Amino acid sequence: MQQHKHATEIHAFAEGYKIQKLAKLCCDKSYTHWEDIDVAPMWHEDEEYRVKPLGDPYIISGIQNGS
Repeated sequence: MQQHKHATEIHAFAEGYKIQKLAKLCCDKSYTHWEDIDVAPMWHEDEEYRVKPLGDPYIISGIQNGS
């Protein structure tokens, strides 16, 4: 069985970490920003999620960044 695209973030959410979603404007896909999610995420395959950074490094879609 293949691991879910957002498995790292799903596990972090279950452990109580805050999750953010990459928000994009419908009219301008080049403008993006991270938004806090206050309810349980839907974990759509075509969306990007990350654990809200406490500082560096942080996790984006299962890839370690900022180190």
